Amino acid sequence: MPVCRQCGNKFKGRIKLDNKVINVWSRRYCVLCSPYKKYTKCFNNTKNTIDGKRECVDCQLQLPLSEFTMRSKTSTYSSYCKKCSNIRTRQSNRKFKQACVDYKGGKCEKCGYNKCLWALDFHHKNPEEKDYIISQASRRFSKIIQAELDKCILVCANCHRELHDMEYSGLPNCSAS
Repeated sequence: MPVCRQCGNKFKGRIKLDNKVINVWSRRYCVLCSPYKKYTKCFNNTKNTIDGKRECVDCQLQLPLSEFTMRSKTSTYSSYCKKCSNIRTRQSNRKFKQACVDYKGGKCEKCGYNKCLWALDFHHKNPEEKDYIISQASRRFSKIIQAELDKCILVCANCHRELHDMEYSGLPNCSAS
């Protein structure tokens, strides 16, 4: 049986509310310490909030609620503090970009540059065939992402700028000033 972190009492893993059986095994606090919201049909998001402070799941620091972002769809606080959330987002973005770059060969198709991951871009060969921008895609590498990457070439930032300069100016090389 789970034990409430606030009052120390054991509570059942399943409870019956409004003639519905609800699974509460993953909760950190009992229903008395973290009440059920009658109108939203869900538990109040205070499972690790005590005296206006909340424990971050990642760094496990007790921080004020102002250090947590409010979720827009559910009006509840995130389980991660802003700092940990930013770190997780950067790690996720890097992992996704690395998977995409590895899929395309890992280096610039024009000059062979491969030193910095963030200096590599995906250039659509035919902009009319573009379904969406890869950098704005979901962060899961899937067949949909592969299909979009197949429409692209992997180029470094300098080669990418030169490609766009040729598109707009019609010149064969980058114009020198």
